[in-house]
Amino acid sequence: MKDNNKEYYKKAVEEEFLNNQKDQWLDKAKSYINNPKKAYQLLYSVEKKFHEKYPGDPIGKLKKNVKLFYSVFSDWITGRYKGISKNSLLMIVTGLVYFVVPVDIIPDWIIGLGFIDDATVLSLIINNIGKEISKYRKWQKKEK
Repeated sequence: MKDNNKEYYKKAVEEEFLNNQKDQWLDKAKSYINNPKKAYQLLYSVEKKFHEKYPGDPIGKLKKNVKLFYSVFSDWITGRYKGISKNSLLMIVTGLVYFVVPVDIIPDWIIGLGFIDDATVLSLIINNIGKEISKYRKWQKKEK
Protein backbone atom coordinates (compact mmCIF):
# COMPACT_ATOMS: atom_id res chain seq x y z
CA MET A 1 0.00 0.00 0.00
CA LYS A 2 1.28 3.47 -0.85
CA ASP A 3 2.39 5.68 2.03
CA ASN A 4 -0.04 8.45 1.08
CA ASN A 5 -2.92 5.92 1.30
CA LYS A 6 -1.74 4.90 4.77
CA GLU A 7 -1.63 8.55 5.83
CA TYR A 8 -5.14 9.06 4.49
CA TYR A 9 -6.43 6.10 6.53
CA LYS A 10 -4.54 7.18 9.66
CA LYS A 11 -6.05 10.66 9.47
CA ALA A 12 -9.53 9.23 8.87
CA VAL A 13 -9.14 6.87 11.84
CA GLU A 14 -7.93 9.68 14.12
CA GLU A 15 -10.92 11.80 13.18
CA GLU A 16 -13.42 8.95 13.58
CA PHE A 17 -11.97 7.82 16.91
CA LEU A 18 -11.66 11.28 18.47
CA ASN A 19 -14.95 12.67 17.19
CA ASN A 20 -17.27 9.66 17.32
CA GLN A 21 -15.93 6.62 19.17
CA LYS A 22 -13.59 7.65 21.99
CA ASP A 23 -16.27 7.78 24.71
CA GLN A 24 -17.67 4.40 23.69
CA TRP A 25 -14.23 2.77 24.00
CA LEU A 26 -13.52 4.53 27.32
CA ASP A 27 -16.78 3.14 28.71
CA LYS A 28 -15.73 -0.37 27.70
CA ALA A 29 -12.36 0.13 29.37
CA LYS A 30 -13.92 1.18 32.70
CA SER A 31 -15.45 -2.24 33.18
CA TYR A 32 -11.98 -3.84 33.00
CA ILE A 33 -10.44 -1.49 35.54
CA ASN A 34 -13.20 -2.15 38.07
CA ASN A 35 -13.25 -5.94 37.72
CA PRO A 36 -10.05 -7.91 38.42
CA LYS A 37 -11.38 -11.04 36.69
CA LYS A 38 -12.14 -9.10 33.51
CA ALA A 39 -8.77 -7.34 33.77
CA TYR A 40 -6.89 -10.65 33.75
CA GLN A 41 -9.09 -11.91 30.90
CA LEU A 42 -8.14 -8.81 28.92
CA LEU A 43 -4.44 -9.42 29.51
CA TYR A 44 -4.88 -13.02 28.38
CA SER A 45 -6.70 -11.88 25.23
CA VAL A 46 -3.98 -9.35 24.47
CA GLU A 47 -1.27 -12.02 24.81
CA LYS A 48 -3.20 -14.44 22.63
CA LYS A 49 -3.80 -11.91 19.87
CA PHE A 50 -0.26 -10.58 20.12
CA HIS A 51 1.16 -13.99 19.20
CA GLU A 52 -1.19 -14.74 16.31
CA LYS A 53 0.25 -14.61 12.81
CA TYR A 54 -1.15 -12.03 10.46
CA PRO A 55 -0.70 -11.74 6.71
CA GLY A 56 2.07 -9.28 6.00
CA ASP A 57 2.85 -9.03 9.73
CA PRO A 58 2.10 -5.30 9.98
CA ILE A 59 2.89 -5.08 13.63
CA GLY A 60 6.33 -3.36 14.31
CA LYS A 61 5.56 -0.22 16.32
CA LEU A 62 2.14 -1.55 17.25
CA LYS A 63 3.72 -4.52 19.08
CA LYS A 64 6.00 -2.19 21.00
CA ASN A 65 3.05 -0.07 22.16
CA VAL A 66 0.90 -3.08 23.01
CA LYS A 67 3.74 -4.53 25.12
CA LEU A 68 4.09 -1.21 26.93
CA PHE A 69 0.36 -0.92 27.65
CA TYR A 70 0.24 -4.56 28.71
CA SER A 71 3.14 -4.01 31.09
CA VAL A 72 1.63 -0.91 32.70
CA PHE A 73 -1.77 -2.54 33.17
CA SER A 74 -0.27 -5.78 34.45
CA ASP A 75 1.89 -3.92 36.98
CA TRP A 76 -1.12 -1.89 38.06
CA ILE A 77 -3.36 -4.98 38.48
CA THR A 78 -0.77 -6.77 40.60
CA GLY A 79 -0.23 -3.68 42.74
CA ARG A 80 3.40 -3.30 41.74
CA TYR A 81 2.80 0.11 40.15
CA LYS A 82 0.23 2.60 41.38
CA GLY A 83 1.91 5.79 40.18
CA ILE A 84 -0.47 6.38 37.29
CA SER A 85 -3.54 8.57 37.18
CA LYS A 86 -6.94 6.95 36.77
CA ASN A 87 -7.44 8.81 33.46
CA SER A 88 -4.15 7.58 32.01
CA LEU A 89 -4.86 4.03 33.14
CA LEU A 90 -8.27 4.27 31.52
CA MET A 91 -6.65 5.37 28.26
CA ILE A 92 -4.18 2.47 28.40
CA VAL A 93 -6.95 -0.06 28.96
CA THR A 94 -8.91 1.57 26.14
CA GLY A 95 -5.93 0.92 23.87
CA LEU A 96 -5.72 -2.72 24.94
CA VAL A 97 -9.44 -3.29 24.46
CA TYR A 98 -9.28 -1.61 21.07
CA PHE A 99 -6.38 -3.88 20.08
CA VAL A 100 -8.22 -7.04 21.15
CA VAL A 101 -11.58 -6.32 19.53
CA PRO A 102 -11.33 -7.49 15.91
CA VAL A 103 -14.15 -5.32 14.58
CA ASP A 104 -13.35 -1.69 15.15
CA ILE A 105 -12.97 1.29 12.79
CA ILE A 106 -11.08 -0.88 10.28
CA PRO A 107 -11.68 -4.59 10.98
CA ASP A 108 -8.47 -6.54 11.65
CA TRP A 109 -9.19 -9.10 8.95
CA ILE A 110 -8.82 -6.53 6.15
CA ILE A 111 -5.35 -7.35 4.84
CA GLY A 112 -3.06 -4.36 4.64
CA LEU A 113 -5.39 -2.03 6.54
CA GLY A 114 -6.67 -3.93 9.55
CA PHE A 115 -4.01 -2.76 11.95
CA ILE A 116 -3.66 0.84 10.80
CA ASP A 117 -6.46 1.88 13.12
CA ASP A 118 -5.04 -0.10 16.06
CA ALA A 119 -1.62 1.51 15.61
CA THR A 120 -3.18 4.94 15.17
CA VAL A 121 -5.34 4.70 18.29
CA LEU A 122 -2.44 3.46 20.41
CA SER A 123 -0.23 6.27 19.11
CA LEU A 124 -2.93 8.83 19.93
CA ILE A 125 -3.09 7.50 23.46
CA ILE A 126 0.68 7.58 23.90
CA ASN A 127 0.75 11.17 22.64
CA ASN A 128 -1.89 12.10 25.23
CA ILE A 129 -0.26 10.40 28.22
CA GLY A 130 3.42 10.72 27.33
CA LYS A 131 4.45 12.11 30.74
CA GLU A 132 2.83 9.19 32.55
CA ILE A 133 4.56 6.74 30.19
CA SER A 134 7.93 8.38 30.88
CA LYS A 135 7.28 8.17 34.60
CA TYR A 136 6.41 4.48 34.29
CA ARG A 137 9.55 3.73 32.27
CA LYS A 138 11.71 5.41 34.93
CA TRP A 139 10.00 3.34 37.62
CA GLN A 140 10.49 0.21 35.53
CA LYS A 141 14.25 0.83 35.21
CA LYS A 142 14.55 1.26 38.99
CA GLU A 143 12.74 -2.03 39.56
CA LYS A 144 15.16 -4.06 37.42
